Amino acid sequence: MTFITWDTTLDLHIDIMNNEHRILINHMNHLYQESHGRAEKATIRRILQDFAAYAAKHFLDEERYMAAIDFDDLVVHRSIHQRLLKRVQDYIEEYERSASASVDEEFFNFLKIWVTAHIRGIDAKYATVSPSRVSAGVDAVAATGTNRR
Repeated sequence: MTFITWDTTLDLHIDIMNNEHRILINHMNHLYQESHGRAEKATIRRILQDFAAYAAKHFLDEERYMAAIDFDDLVVHRSIHQRLLKRVQDYIEEYERSASASVDEEFFNFLKIWVTAHIRGIDAKYATVSPSRVSAGVDAVAATGTNRR
């Protein structure tokens, strides 16, 4: 059961960012599968926490990339990341208070909009910089050694 499928409309033509976006989508698909498979609350809690941790890591990598390419909208992009992470943290807290082990469909709708609108709209803006600047961004992310998981 797949929640979100990677397709060419999500391709930024920046391998390191595409790979991280695919990992984010894998985390979302795992959450969706386990939630709809009636996993226990402890399992869903761990998946939500892993997803939130990876999203935070990805956003830091993406911000390092944007800083290295001198992306003009870095400050705005960072504030969008902060709002997205807050929404995820708020949901995790709400989930903890809930008696239900399943994840609300409203949260899945939020995730789907996040991935599609954010990558296709917001992230696509930094993907249009010149190739010489792209290599600086890739080097900045690769230097952290955290581009896997």
